[in-house]
Amino acid sequence: MYPYPYLARVDPDARKGTLVYRLAARYNNSENTSAGVSYTLTAGLPLVWNKEYVVTVQASDEYGNKSPFASISILVGSRPPQFTNMSYSVFVPENTPPGEKVAVVEAVSFQSQPLSYSLLTNPSGLFTVRQESGELLLTHPVDYEGEHHLYHLLLKAVEAGSALSSVTEVMVHITDENDCSPEFQNSIYSRDNIPETIPIGTSLLQVLATDCDSGSNSELSYFIQSTDFSITRHGVINSNQRLNFERANHMYEFVVIAVDKGQPPRTGTASVRIRMANVNDEAPVFSQPVYRTFLSEDAGPSTLVATVRAKDPDGDGVLYLIAGGNEEGNFELDSQKGIIKLRRSPAPNLKGPQYILNITAIDDNVSGGPTPLSSFAEVIVGVNDINNNKPVFRECTYYSDSTWVLENQPPGTYVLQVEAYDADLGVNGEVKYGLMHRDGASLGFSIDSDTGVITTTRSFDREEQREHTLSITATDQAPEPLIGVCQITVLIADVNDNDPKFENSRYQYFLSEDTPIGTSFLRVTAHDSDQGVNAAITYSMLAHQVQYFQINPSTGWVYVNHRISQTTRISHYIVATDGGNRSSTVELTVTITNALSQPPRWEQSRYWVTVPENTIRDTKIVTVKATSPLGDPRVTYNLEEGQVPETNMPIRFYLRPNRADGSASLLVAEPLDFETTKFFSLTVRAQNVAMTPLASFTTVYVNVTDVNDNVPFFVSSNYEVSVPEGADVGTSVVQVLAADLDSGLHGQCACSSCISLDTAYVRIFVSDVNDNAPAFPQPVYEVSVDEDRDVGSPVVTATADDRDEGANAKLRYQITSGNTKGVFDVEPEAGTVFIVQSLDYEEEQRYELRLVASDGKWENHTLIIINVVNKNDEAPVFTQNEYHGSILEELTDLPVFVLKVSATDPDQEADQNAISYSLHGQGAGSEFSINENTGEISANRRLDREKRSTWRFLVLATDESGEGLTGFADVVIEVRDTNDNAPLFLCVSDDCFMGYVPEDSLADTAVMEMTAVDLDDPKASTNAVLTYRIIQNVQNEINLNLFSIDPVSGTICTVLGSLDREKEDKYLLVVEARDGGGLAGTGTATILVTDVNDHAPVFLQRIYTAFVSENASINTEVAVVSAMDRDEGENAMVTFSILDGDNDRKFSIETDKVNNCGFIRLRKPIDFEKPHERVFNLTVKAEDMDFFSIAHCVIYVEDANDHAPVFYPQFYEVASLAEDVPVGTKVVQVSAVDLDSGLNGRFSFHLLNKSDPGGQFSVASDGWVIVAGVLDHETVTQYQLIVIATDMGQPPLACSATVLVTLQDVNDNGPEFEAHYNPVVWENTASPQSVQMNETSTLLYAKDRDTAANGAPFSFHLLTNFDSLGNFHLQDFHNGSALLTALHTFDREVHKVFHLPILITDSGIPPMSSTNTLTVNIGDQNDHPHSAGYMECLIYSYDGLLTIKEGTPPGTYNIKVRVIDGVWPDVVSTVKVIVKEIKDDALHNAGSLQIKDITPEEFISQFPEKESKYNQLKKLLSEIISVQLENVHIFSVLKSSQTRGVDVWFAVYGPPYYKAEKLNGNVAASRAWLENILDINITQIGIDECVTANCTHSSGCISKYEHSHVPTITTAGSISLVSVTVLSSALCSCAARESPHLSCSSYQTNPCLNGGTCVDTDLGYRCRCSANFHGPECQQTKHSFKGHGYAWFPPLKPCFESRISLEFITEVADGLLLYQGPVARGQPGQLEDFIALG
Repeated sequence: MYPYPYLARVDPDARKGTLVYRLAARYNNSENTSAGVSYTLTAGLPLVWNKEYVVTVQASDEYGNKSPFASISILVGSRPPQFTNMSYSVFVPENTPPGEKVAVVEAVSFQSQPLSYSLLTNPSGLFTVRQESGELLLTHPVDYEGEHHLYHLLLKAVEAGSALSSVTEVMVHITDENDCSPEFQNSIYSRDNIPETIPIGTSLLQVLATDCDSGSNSELSYFIQSTDFSITRHGVINSNQRLNFERANHMYEFVVIAVDKGQPPRTGTASVRIRMANVNDEAPVFSQPVYRTFLSEDAGPSTLVATVRAKDPDGDGVLYLIAGGNEEGNFELDSQKGIIKLRRSPAPNLKGPQYILNITAIDDNVSGGPTPLSSFAEVIVGVNDINNNKPVFRECTYYSDSTWVLENQPPGTYVLQVEAYDADLGVNGEVKYGLMHRDGASLGFSIDSDTGVITTTRSFDREEQREHTLSITATDQAPEPLIGVCQITVLIADVNDNDPKFENSRYQYFLSEDTPIGTSFLRVTAHDSDQGVNAAITYSMLAHQVQYFQINPSTGWVYVNHRISQTTRISHYIVATDGGNRSSTVELTVTITNALSQPPRWEQSRYWVTVPENTIRDTKIVTVKATSPLGDPRVTYNLEEGQVPETNMPIRFYLRPNRADGSASLLVAEPLDFETTKFFSLTVRAQNVAMTPLASFTTVYVNVTDVNDNVPFFVSSNYEVSVPEGADVGTSVVQVLAADLDSGLHGQCACSSCISLDTAYVRIFVSDVNDNAPAFPQPVYEVSVDEDRDVGSPVVTATADDRDEGANAKLRYQITSGNTKGVFDVEPEAGTVFIVQSLDYEEEQRYELRLVASDGKWENHTLIIINVVNKNDEAPVFTQNEYHGSILEELTDLPVFVLKVSATDPDQEADQNAISYSLHGQGAGSEFSINENTGEISANRRLDREKRSTWRFLVLATDESGEGLTGFADVVIEVRDTNDNAPLFLCVSDDCFMGYVPEDSLADTAVMEMTAVDLDDPKASTNAVLTYRIIQNVQNEINLNLFSIDPVSGTICTVLGSLDREKEDKYLLVVEARDGGGLAGTGTATILVTDVNDHAPVFLQRIYTAFVSENASINTEVAVVSAMDRDEGENAMVTFSILDGDNDRKFSIETDKVNNCGFIRLRKPIDFEKPHERVFNLTVKAEDMDFFSIAHCVIYVEDANDHAPVFYPQFYEVASLAEDVPVGTKVVQVSAVDLDSGLNGRFSFHLLNKSDPGGQFSVASDGWVIVAGVLDHETVTQYQLIVIATDMGQPPLACSATVLVTLQDVNDNGPEFEAHYNPVVWENTASPQSVQMNETSTLLYAKDRDTAANGAPFSFHLLTNFDSLGNFHLQDFHNGSALLTALHTFDREVHKVFHLPILITDSGIPPMSSTNTLTVNIGDQNDHPHSAGYMECLIYSYDGLLTIKEGTPPGTYNIKVRVIDGVWPDVVSTVKVIVKEIKDDALHNAGSLQIKDITPEEFISQFPEKESKYNQLKKLLSEIISVQLENVHIFSVLKSSQTRGVDVWFAVYGPPYYKAEKLNGNVAASRAWLENILDINITQIGIDECVTANCTHSSGCISKYEHSHVPTITTAGSISLVSVTVLSSALCSCAARESPHLSCSSYQTNPCLNGGTCVDTDLGYRCRCSANFHGPECQQTKHSFKGHGYAWFPPLKPCFESRISLEFITEVADGLLLYQGPVARGQPGQLEDFIALG
């Protein structure tokens, strides 16, 4: 890399082509060279010696990106060496070792000569340079804190031989290292007599630490190790919370830390002591704010309640008072001891649940406060209730009167809230609610245990159970609880949720034809399970054409309302409606019999029978008999089907005929249940055997009697109750409840000697009564404890026993006497005595405590003796808190005595000679030491006052020869000064010895100050008084000094006013500072000459050229102009502007002040189509603060495709175009223009697909719209064609025009029937009769798809054929209608249908005729008895297409079907149902055939002499594919949508399912064989809807298949096939190019093949494929064949314009690689495309 600026030289006689300089340009983000440029002399002009030429260079890449300009100065002749940098800055850490290289300063020789380096200035001789390499070395160690921070070096490079030289400046910065730790001025800071009442936040003292490093290494932060105090960043310590005198030694002692910001940081520490002064500022403090105790409600006089204890932190005495809560006077307080007892007289009367006593403790103010202080505590005395009351339901008798819930309500419905009262207190009176129930039983109700709210847990049905009985329990919460019980009845209220039900499912009656009007003959009865109005039933009959019968709305009696002699059979519907408007209907069928006819006669009109409910199955209960008065006495019996339990629904009885005597027996079918149904009313029908059978009815009434078949059951399986000990004999304990579902005596229960019984368990607990006092196992406990035992330590545990249980045995412990100053306390529940205040042997050696244990009613006590053991707990005390001494620095006769300290031990009997002294802190053990026995302190090392003027440390005195307690004091030693330091110019920043002066400054202008420091003590003589002088000045051309210095202040001033920055911009001066002791030091001052604006900016080019597209966006950069200014800083900052050439202000210029260039940008849109906007000549100005220059920029505008074609006009109308015009007819010519030029202005036409979906038109390149397909007025009467004109620009632009084409009708359609007529002529009807065409008319009408002019009126003519000949007559009314008349009476069993050909002619010119076939069906009447039949049904079930019983597996099912028409005897037919399941896999791999001229019915029809084509095809497919017959599934036979024929779909299972391409290919190879055997015409193999689809206007065609969820049923005779419905359609599209990729969730199955993973992206799904699958949908794109196999793929479905490519490598010369086409010989004249690649 060559140095900057770019300099070069050349010989004056250098030849053309001589290499002068090599310059490389690189991208900012890349290290690769993108352009390398060599510059040579391009002309042979003579070069002038010693003249400098400047060449300006710009680099550009292949994309037109340009670099900033660079200038190369070329000197003709010899050029001095050039340093790689104009100046050097070197940073040297202060810990750099001598001899280490700190920098390399290099220069380049333009003459390629060796260079020699030397130092011209080298202050303090600190550096040296290697002559041959320019390496700069350190000669001796440097110390940032004690020496200069900045050194200015001048380094010279001399060229051997020519003696040419250059000088550069090297600025060496000595950088600080974090090698000093912070040091506090004092090792110990203390403050005495601080009142404990000072406010929070009071400043107490300030600590100060220093760090001899600089910069961040010397910046300190303070931290404190105490939560009681805080410290500011200036070292001020404040109280952080309220301070307290009452603490150890009445003093706070903590450590303060100073941390610098070096890396890593260093720390220093000091100790702080705050000694407090006592003030009566604290009220007495209770040992606890709340005391909790308890008493039994029957506790007697003087019973101990509690002991309260308070201590005054100030040491004052305390008195106790009851301030509140004792209004009844039940309590007494000992004011001195704090003991609370129940009053002695009168006897206390305690009432629960508790008492809250407010206790006041008042100090005696001995410590001297303004007033006595007091505090408060609460004593909460709980009164233990005796559980002697059980919960009572006060409103229990009223609950059942108003408790109900509506049926069908959701679970959680509110029913009732109950409440029980318990006179006890606390948990004894706290009630929880519950419901009694048997284990495992569900009541249907739940109760909130706290609130008593009863809610439902399920929905109830009143018709199942009308009421529910609940037993509610209320239980108190005592350990041995009492229980109250309340039994209530919950009624279920009715909701009208049941329809009326008739007793029978249908009613039949045989009525004589001569029955008079008004005769009641049948009573119907309906039941409603609801209640009240909801069950009130009204009867009615549905309206009928002839209302033969009516019904009494209240009784249900049916009576004759109209003459019935003209009919044979009457059906009416009877409606039963309840009060809530719910209804049901039953059919009444009345057969009208001949007056002489006689139905069977019953021996009894009704039968009564009584049976017990435990009657076993098949027991005969009664015999009924009827006889027929006709010749055939036989009768048949039927038990009428009921709809309610009372009429045998569900079935409980059945009939068995007795052939011997013609009677029938009624038997029990299922067990009876008296509790469910008590009475049955059964209707029995007897019918004779006759051509017209007659029937009569009788009723059997069955009364069911109860038997004892239900076991009684308790309401609850378990009962629990408690009885207090000592209860009286005969005390009621508990009530148990039981119920029995039987009636009468069977339902009455007793608790002994029951036939059927149930068991419940009663658990009785005997509850405790407090009748025993606590007892201690020992009368006296004695222990010893050390006086230094920690507060909180347990001393002894004394536990009493109580023979009672539960709450009666719960004890509390209290100390009632002997607890001097409250040193001890007791755990109230455990009896553990523990220390709450520090023990002191010197104050108290023995304690006798009275410990009382109480159970709330009874109490007892024991004596606890505690002996205190003495310990060494007094530390030695120094005679002074702080010792001071001094010593002269730089002493060499060591050690030197400084001072002596002494201490004494205040412990009694302590050995005063056993005190050991030691030093800790700054200099302890190194600079200073102490005699551990005498306390004499000596200096051991030579001290330097300039490094440390004061030494602070701690002296410690420890008793027991250094093994005991320790006392301490502070020691401060001052170091006195000597003159041992020369002045130093210390530079703490990079510009501390740097001055600035403008280049046009006058003489005597102050420039800077040079200030030195002297580390000696300024208070000691003149050791630190300094004077200044310049010892190395700078001179001008006539040897006059340029600068002077003030000897006292060190201010440097100019001597002359002749400075010029452009000639010399920097000067170096050496200044000396001398102290009063004769020591001197030097420093270098750097004076920089600052710039004055005296040069104008200059453009690098006179003319700039640029190009811009007319569609460029606003703010696009168009060009860059650059200028140079010889000044610097703000004076060299250039601003660019546009002066002229842009009157419309299309451009703007943006100034880059960093690179002194201007960016010309587009400000407004420009238009190439406007001539005056194709070229712009801009005048550009560059100006600094005072001067300017001008250049020109020529901008050429380039054309863009910004105009779309425009139609003139945009709407065209073709009024009348005959629909039969030939293809190719020109319709209209459209025209358009485009204002752009070149390709942007050229365009082409096409039609929008949506406006011409059938492709009936096209547009030529000259704009003519042409007929491209056959037109049909009946399909489309008018076309609104959208013509698109698209230009050839990039991107292309388009516009549209509308062409309205109206078609003129031509008579090209024959008439047809107006509607789909399906007339019916009923058999056995007398002729002639008019044929009813539909429900509204007997006339036949026609219509014509042509317009009215080519339509009506129509003429009709019945053509003669076999069906019409002599059977029908057609009358034409010549008004567009005709009447068809049947001429004969028909028999449907002879002739079922007639097909009549009718010729219809319209009125068009010329007229058109068409023959339409009218199908006339012969309607059937029930005039023949039916016979048993057989049907076989094959069902292919796919995805829920067949609704069958859940879980029914595929298989064959034989079903018997009873056929009933109500006239002829019933018959039973057989249906064979074969269910086969078809899976998605089979459907997706199905083959298909299209067969012509056959219907689905004909295809599946089965004949006795010949198999169906369906079965034949199935067998042939099994032979062609070579599989088992059962693996061939022809699952769909559908009517073809393309031709008259069928579409057949089949699947073949291998396993797995064979692919469709294999199936279709094999079938195609056997096509002729199939057609010959089956006698069919196959039109397609592999059904393709694209064959008949018109997709000429699109880019391709896709044949789509979907499977409907609705099956298609085809029936032919006794064969029925349920096919999977396949919906096929053609989609005009090119799937490969036009099918969009949707999100993965849009597809029913994974669109990625071969296990690929579908991944959503912004452009739709994409497939992540596994190895070996590389297609876009994970298709396999590579395959290898070894010569013995092939791959068979589905046929290619290319678009109309497609490209198919493949790559292959072969091993043999000949072979077939790819074949697409037919696999069998085609039909004669049939052409098929194919592709073969070999």
